[in-house]
Amino acid sequence: MLVTPFALTYDLTVLLVPVAFLIRDGLRNGFRSWEVSWLALLIAVGAVTGGIGLHLEIPVAPLLVAIMLALGLRRAFGAAPQSAVPSVRGMS
Repeated sequence: MLVTPFALTYDLTVLLVPVAFLIRDGLRNGFRSWEVSWLALLIAVGAVTGGIGLHLEIPVAPLLVAIMLALGLRRAFGAAPQSAVPSVRGMS
């Protein structure tokens, strides 16, 4: 077996790299109205996923990876953001 069927808490630090890219792109081009909430949820739940997983007895980490994948694909292939959240360029 090459890959274990679960992700441990310290494995989720790899998710910070795509989150940083999404935040950078959002600051440049603007966020969709729901993206900031999902990114905050992703970071917050990622920080406590071990405790949540033990309490609920379900693996939470794969859900975080799926959410990150969905956010990245939506930003890459979706329409331009139509958001009330301003970009850095709009805050001159």
